[in-house]
Amino acid sequence: MTVIKYIIGGLVLTLLIIAAYIAWQNRTSEKVISTFITVALAGAAATLAATIFSIKTESLEVSIFKTYVFDKISKYPLHNVGKSFVHAFSGPELEYDTWFLVQDSVKNDPSLALIQSDDPDKKLIDRGKSLYHDILFRQLLTMMCYHHGSNKFQKRTEDIIGSSVTYSIDRSSKIPSKSINWSEIVERNPNNSCLLFHQFDFCKLTVPSNASVSFSEHSIRIKDKFLDLTIDILDRGGSIGASGLKALLQMNSGESMKYWNETYVITVKANFSPIRNGHPLMADYKKWVGDLIKGITEKFSTEKHWEKAKELYQLHKDIPVETPEEAIRSQKEYQEWFAIEVIKHQKGSDKELSINKNTEQPNPADAKSRTAD
Repeated sequence: MTVIKYIIGGLVLTLLIIAAYIAWQNRTSEKVISTFITVALAGAAATLAATIFSIKTESLEVSIFKTYVFDKISKYPLHNVGKSFVHAFSGPELEYDTWFLVQDSVKNDPSLALIQSDDPDKKLIDRGKSLYHDILFRQLLTMMCYHHGSNKFQKRTEDIIGSSVTYSIDRSSKIPSKSINWSEIVERNPNNSCLLFHQFDFCKLTVPSNASVSFSEHSIRIKDKFLDLTIDILDRGGSIGASGLKALLQMNSGESMKYWNETYVITVKANFSPIRNGHPLMADYKKWVGDLIKGITEKFSTEKHWEKAKELYQLHKDIPVETPEEAIRSQKEYQEWFAIEVIKHQKGSDKELSINKNTEQPNPADAKSRTAD
């Protein structure tokens, strides 16, 4: 297809050169020159019109919903080490990160977890809603910095049961890029204290080199001549209780009322430049945005996490949970078993070594025969 384009382009250019040459040679002829100009303008207009009508405008808009379930007073997320489906619901890559961000936030502002006798439920809940809004924006930016820069394409793989995730480079992007340091992100988002915790110099936001990057509260916009990308996080509201986990954990109503579940929507909007739709770099821009949307969905979508949580619940609901005492006892039994195995293997190895030594000893008669020779 590329060869055909070059051939057609070459023929058109050749014809244009010939026409221009003939017109130049007859430049004193008003008829020839006016005809040449008229035809040239008509051809250019037709070409422009055909090009404009062939241009395709492309845009994307995707919404991803993320729900947090947290203790109304302490603000810590619902957590249960012995229940794998709780881990899945919280987001396998987010659960502990969320826990530590809450911990740091409460240390930074103890009033988040304080309760006064005249504090209504609404005040406690509003503190939590605001905190988790900030946490989600922090987690989104961290993910973009580590895994979805415009200078590289990430390949995400999970093991067969989805208990671990690894990232590798699929292929480098051809988009010329620049980096924004985490310290600059913090400076441009002064109202989000969660961005202050655990800052790393190597955590940088990589964007197209000519892009402008602007932040507003819980929102980021990246814009250049190829793309206008906006990511917004809005609070969609919540309700009292542990959401669907109440039934899976077999909580009574009183226990469930200690928690609040709040849902946020991450909206990704991408408008691609129509006049550059066929540009060689546009394919990389589209792949970057597509990978980013896929990454946000996999990491934050409670809908996907809820399906996984229900699968794990069905798989493990009848399996007895090992108590801490049983775990310690079984670990000691393993250590004893391992020590016995080491001794057995060592004895076997010593015996085999002894047999090999006896087999390799030279025959005295052979030694005498070699000496005589």
